[in-house]
This record gives sequence, C-alpha cells and structure tokens, in this order.
Amino acid sequence: FPAMLLFGSQQPLSRRPTPNSSLLTPNFYTTWRQLCAILKINSDWGHWMNRILIVEDEITISRLIAVSLRRAGYDCTVANDGSTAADLIAEHDFDLALLDIMLPGLDGYELLGYLRPLGVPVIFITAKGATKDRVRGLQLGADDYIVKPFEIEELLARVEAVLRRTGR
Repeated sequence: FPAMLLFGSQQPLSRRPTPNSSLLTPNFYTTWRQLCAILKINSDWGHWMNRILIVEDEITISRLIAVSLRRAGYDCTVANDGSTAADLIAEHDFDLALLDIMLPGLDGYELLGYLRPLGVPVIFITAKGATKDRVRGLQLGADDYIVKPFEIEELLARVEAVLRRTGR
C-alpha cells in the first residue's frame, strides 16, 4: 500500500493523524525534502530539478550564483576549491557544472578533465577574458564561457540554453 510506504505505518488511513497532528512534524518535512533531493524533484513545486555544481573560490559570487539558481528552481551544490569539487564530482551526479578557472587546489581546466568523460556540460565563469583564454576553454570542451563581471539574467539564460542543448 503506497501510503504505508510514505508514512511508514501499518495503520489504515482512517486512523492516520490529521493534518494538525503529529504527522506534519519537522521530521516529516525533512524526510520529504531528502526524498525529493534523491529523486531530483523540487519539493516546493513538484518538478524535476537539475543538479548544478558551482565551483567558485570567491564566496560572495558563489552565494549570489547559488541563490539565483535556487530561486530559478535548480538544485545547487557549491565548492570553493578544486579539491573539494573533485571529491563532489566523484560522489555525486551533476547535470551541469559552473567552473571558475583560477581556483586553489585543482584549477578549472583540470576539473573540466574530470567532467568531460562523465558527459557533464561545463560553463566557465571566470575573470580571464582574453581571447586566447576563451578559445582554450572552449577547445578543451567547455560548453560556454562567461567573463566576470556578468549579469545574473545572462547566466540563467546560458544555463537554460546549455541544459536544453544537452537534453538535460
């Protein structure tokens, strides 16, 4: 019986707690959000969430990106250095990665080498705006390249375009 699996009880529905009783505890909501995260379903809107890895060593920029993408309905994970990002890449599946190039530990180019074999699309977000840097990033396999400073609306449009183009 599906309701029994969800609520973890063998009681018939007629004996279930009412909405104002102990069923709707913080533990229920925590479990619901954890289940939605595993299934990649947005717990607030009920639709599929794309998981995005944000690798940026400037904390204010990484927070701005994460908050903006979460408001747009994406599930974001943030790493502030290349080594942490490499560990996250090994442990989790991502639909897209936003990488800075100049990072402590592993740089963005090295992380791109970890992500390409997994088929994860990559957008570089970096202060390196010279033509040779853009060309290098794109030739190594990045799907897009954004130079700082940037507008959040442009970032959101590029994220949507890359996800649409890669079928994610």
